Amino acid sequence: MIMRTLGVLALLVFGCDDGGGGGSDGGAGGGGGVPSPIEGNAETLVFSATYDQMNALVDGAGFGGASFGDPTVFIASMATAPSEPGLLASLWYETDRLEDVVGRVRDRRTGLTADDNVGSRTTQRIGLALTLGPEAMGDGRGGARWQGQTVVRSLDQAFLLMAYSGLGERSAAGFDRTLGLLWSESGTPHGLGAVIAAADAACGTTHLADIAATLAAVRDPFVAELAASGLPDSLGRLVIEPGAVPEYDAAADTVEGHLTAGLGLAFLKLMDGDIDAGTQAAALAAFEGIGARVRASGVAGVDGIGALLDASDAGSVDAGEVRRLVSEALGVTCGS
Repeated sequence: MIMRTLGVLALLVFGCDDGGGGGSDGGAGGGGGVPSPIEGNAETLVFSATYDQMNALVDGAGFGGASFGDPTVFIASMATAPSEPGLLASLWYETDRLEDVVGRVRDRRTGLTADDNVGSRTTQRIGLALTLGPEAMGDGRGGARWQGQTVVRSLDQAFLLMAYSGLGERSAAGFDRTLGLLWSESGTPHGLGAVIAAADAACGTTHLADIAATLAAVRDPFVAELAASGLPDSLGRLVIEPGAVPEYDAAADTVEGHLTAGLGLAFLKLMDGDIDAGTQAAALAAFEGIGARVRASGVAGVDGIGALLDASDAGSVDAGEVRRLVSEALGVTCGS
């Protein structure tokens, strides 16, 4: 792994690569200022493609219990790509390494209490929803759409933390994994990036563009430092020392701030209008992605958001109060 990284870095630093990376443009690719990968395409490109398929499936008009598939079949599968992409269980269990990577996610963000069990909780929540989904009846609480929304919106938090940890790894591969969670190979938003882009479009903000600019600005100094002073870590990855490129260290927190704000805006849009059971389930799972930052804000009343969202009847959710609290806690607004 180190030799491959060193070879790639040599090409980038000395300007001999033919992949559009490096140079004075911050390694910008063809996606409107999106930086190019350093080593190459990461597995998170595949994760994001699956995430998009899951979202489209659950949001589709025909989604129901039959859209889940028998999880026991796919848990035992040896496939490394979904054999039945029209079934939620196939997408989750057969996308190579997705469940494993999500299960190992930890929350080590600046200013928050460390949470090493967030990944295991997420995979347990998804696994339970996939087990209950095939037999779920009706459109109410616990129904098929409730279970489906629980699956897809639970991934928001996991993907945010994966993006943050990718940068915090201070390796070329980690940088590339973060890119793969936000943009496709062509530089168009996908995965978590598509969620942030939709929120930006709806709310008149620029969080995804600001993330791209932040990463583009630090890419070349990071590459140069890796080539000049990178050292192997315990897993054999070439990494830079903390503080070696201060602007790179700051970038991880900057990116996380924009991702959290973008997810906060997406959450506010989710709470617009009438709240049905599917929306309630989506809100409960989506709140996990912003909840730690909301609770850490110190705004009075935020500890009660979970109870407000989990009202026994979806129609009795106090969406206005939830919106007010989240907006104040994260400093974001969108619409009324």
